[in-house]
Amino acid sequence: MNKWLKRLSKREFLKLHKKCFTDQAIKMTDRDDENGEYVFLEDGWETHDGTIRLESRYIYSDFNAPDAFDVDGDFGEVAKNFFEFMFDRFGLPHVIEFVSQKSGGADIRELLELGYGVDI
Repeated sequence: MNKWLKRLSKREFLKLHKKCFTDQAIKMTDRDDENGEYVFLEDGWETHDGTIRLESRYIYSDFNAPDAFDVDGDFGEVAKNFFEFMFDRFGLPHVIEFVSQKSGGADIRELLELGYGVDI
């Protein structure tokens, strides 16, 4: 279950998706916060009959970079853009929980307060 992502409105989620994957996303057509599956309508290819629109499925989770179904590639930039968005939107509380999740429970609040003078 996505505790943080479910707080995003459809508009915010579309903004996140565009930052991570494509400016050609038009709207979110399906949202499953419980399983982390999200579907977006995206402009596809130009044809002689017009533009083909595609519904594309993606996996998002609170603490992992998003992934696209059936797409291979280097998602380094996707991860960078995702974590920048999450920090901008949710700030230090998300970072603290992210570190705890990724480290098996490390609590960095004291380190941030004492070592870096961050007021939490």
